[in-house]
Amino acid sequence: MQAFKEDWQFSPIDGGLYYWLTWRQKKLTRNDWQVFLQEGLFIAPSFLFSNDTSSMRINYTPVDKKKRMIFSQKLASITEKLKNGR
Repeated sequence: MQAFKEDWQFSPIDGGLYYWLTWRQKKLTRNDWQVFLQEGLFIAPSFLFSNDTSSMRINYTPVDKKKRMIFSQKLASITEKLKNGR
């Protein structure tokens, strides 16, 4: 996740199994989150829990190296699309 620190702020939830990520660039809209679905990356956007629209929750339970690589590749693709206005 180190590669994404410029664009995403990472905050673990104390006592849970999730990371909380916040987009550091322009404010995201609910429509911006569609790119995650298009990439097949299923996350919990913050608007499901509050009025915030620029954060997400991801599960960090143990996954194998291949799945971590797939996640990183998809997040990199999504990050570029968000930065470039899709």
